[in-house]
Amino acid sequence: LAGSTWRFACRLDDVEGSGTTAFDFVATLEREADPALVEDDKRRGREVGPVSLVEPTPVIDRVFGWLSEDDGPDGEFARINVKAADGVLRPGDGNDIYLQARLKRDADGVRLDEGTLTVRRERPPARFLLFEFPALVADLKVVGSFSATPRAGGAG
Repeated sequence: LAGSTWRFACRLDDVEGSGTTAFDFVATLEREADPALVEDDKRRGREVGPVSLVEPTPVIDRVFGWLSEDDGPDGEFARINVKAADGVLRPGDGNDIYLQARLKRDADGVRLDEGTLTVRRERPPARFLLFEFPALVADLKVVGSFSATPRAGGAG
């Protein structure tokens, strides 16, 4: 996946309270520059790196990184983390979107299948007597889907 450029066509299913139902963006999954990190990730059976937006979009404020790794019997999966602009997601869903997909490798190259858009919803704080403690875990919620098409020479 490293070095490949993709067009992500995203559709939000859970859009009540949001002004956006569909959006797309083009991003390159960059190679990790630090050789020590690359070697460590290879030992762990995964590949990671930064993401860069190819074309600016008003929907995506920031891109973070990507990861692909073996998910056991289900095969490989990939995850890309981006930050949406304010108002794209429902109130309470934050702005971080995780694009998650099954990674399929064949003679034609690499495909990202079964793409889902996921957000992380914080749990309400726990109360004990007069004290309130922040939740240590969050719930992941699927809020949409996406398809990914290789760009500029494809992927793989």
